[in-house]
Amino acid sequence: MSTLEAFDAYLWRVRDSNGDGCLESWCVYDTGEDNALRYGDAPVYCTEDTPPAGCSVVPMASMDFMSFSYACRDTLAQISRLLGDGQEDAWREKARQVADALKKHLWNERRGACFDRDRFGREMPTLVHNNLRCMYWGSFSQEMADRFVREHLLNPEEFMTPCPLPSVAVNDPLFRNRPENNWSGQSEGLTYQRAILALERYGYEKLVTRLGRTLMDVIIRGGYIYTQQFDPFTGEPSRVSMATHEVIPAGSDEPVQDAYGPTILAVLEYMAHLWGVDQRMGEIWFSLASAPAPYVYEQTWDGHAYRVESTGASARVLVDEVLLQESPCGVRLITTPEGRLLRTVEIE
Repeated sequence: MSTLEAFDAYLWRVRDSNGDGCLESWCVYDTGEDNALRYGDAPVYCTEDTPPAGCSVVPMASMDFMSFSYACRDTLAQISRLLGDGQEDAWREKARQVADALKKHLWNERRGACFDRDRFGREMPTLVHNNLRCMYWGSFSQEMADRFVREHLLNPEEFMTPCPLPSVAVNDPLFRNRPENNWSGQSEGLTYQRAILALERYGYEKLVTRLGRTLMDVIIRGGYIYTQQFDPFTGEPSRVSMATHEVIPAGSDEPVQDAYGPTILAVLEYMAHLWGVDQRMGEIWFSLASAPAPYVYEQTWDGHAYRVESTGASARVLVDEVLLQESPCGVRLITTPEGRLLRTVEIE
């Protein structure tokens, strides 16, 4: 708890340099958007507790940094609930204050999305996937999430491209389809990984299934190359050097980056969330999406064995080799660790 509390306090002590109540990003590495054009002439990294001077964009009022603070406070509330220390309500109120400030400073009601603001307080008009990051951290209200998903994430002219989730809406003037490590456009394996929690937080389980199937197809068609980025229009994996992370020239025999951790983890997590077993805050999730062939998925936690046996159209769920339930595919069965059914959620 002390680490989260100290980090949140640091953010508000240092990263609100103009005192307007909105936290700031000062450099490209702050939000991990490597080489993103929207950062302009901002430094790559910043090691001081004062903002860089003389830049055209930073210090930037940031939806990411506001979400970092929200997540700290929301997590502290959850820890307090588990500890029973009486501080849960206080931390939830502090988290709510951050969420309210995020909406006040950065939400554009007309456009249905958040937009960062540059050092002069001007709204930066580029529509970025970072709204999905806000959902990942939980800082959006349900209404804000619904608007961003409905109006932008599902829009094929913006983020729902043939290989979805570009970093920048593809119809935005700042979008660039660059295959090297660059968060100005191509679809990122890390964004696919974050999208699972982001969407499940707000009830978009069916969209997670859709994205998972797309990612699996892209990986298979691309020759099982687990690269960092994918072309949002073709799904082609970006073939960059394992050593330099630069684009490999045609005909080169240089080794391709094919073991990008977030992409590998995303694939494993989508498998669990479509066809397998996951554990969430004391619950066990049995996900039973339809499949083209029979399969068995088994996971063990805390001395219990959880198993899905699927024909592809229907499935059996077992806990410690005891049949819990048989079900048509297309749903998620959520149980206690011992196997008592709590609820059922549609995932297709």
